[in-house]
Amino acid sequence: MRRAFFETFLAGLLLLCPCGAARADNPLRIVVYGDSMVSGYQLQPEEAFAAQLDHKLKEAGYFDAQVANMSNTDETAGEGLQDLPALLAQRPDMVILSLGAGDAMRGIAVDLIYRYVASVAQQLSAIQTYVVILEPGAPPSMGRDYARRLDAAFHIIPTLYRGVQLFPSSEGVASKPDLSLADGLHPNARGVEAMVNGAFPLIDAGLRWKLSMLRYRQQYRGNSQINPQDFMPKGEPPKAMH
Repeated sequence: MRRAFFETFLAGLLLLCPCGAARADNPLRIVVYGDSMVSGYQLQPEEAFAAQLDHKLKEAGYFDAQVANMSNTDETAGEGLQDLPALLAQRPDMVILSLGAGDAMRGIAVDLIYRYVASVAQQLSAIQTYVVILEPGAPPSMGRDYARRLDAAFHIIPTLYRGVQLFPSSEGVASKPDLSLADGLHPNARGVEAMVNGAFPLIDAGLRWKLSMLRYRQQYRGNSQINPQDFMPKGEPPKAMH
């Protein structure tokens, strides 16, 4: 009964929080964390994912949001997990997570990529950081079976941890010459823009949730009977793979 009341309460806060008026007492801290798909590989600094996301957030009215770029061109999923303590120490409100593309290009086993990325998502969820995973695509050279298994693995992760959502960012980017670099694997400036615009509904939903929780904590400070993580959104179970 108590949970139903607070779910209704939080839903009301979301409706009362249009993104054009979204503000918080403290800046919302967003970190872009990952590999060459978001690091700005062969792009100008203002064309990288973090810079374009920051511009998009300001257009949407998130003037208090701060976007940091902690991505590296050569980052693998294993290195992302190894470097995670530095990210956890910052306790970001949201992380845009892009890991696994470099591994897929190297033909790393899907189950290994899955374990690394799932572990990163689990630890971020545990500190109530909202995570938007940008799903990597497998290069054509790896074959359809590898691509199918990689896709299935990434669709499992959001069903396991609260506050973790998945956006299939590579779809429509690597396959379109006008959105990718000459290598056919990495996004160009227009491709990054397409990724930002495509993922933005999930990012917007996550920021609205964070803002609602900030208001909730201010109004119900000291109520130890309610765990904020109980109200973090959780992805839907994936459809069976055939």
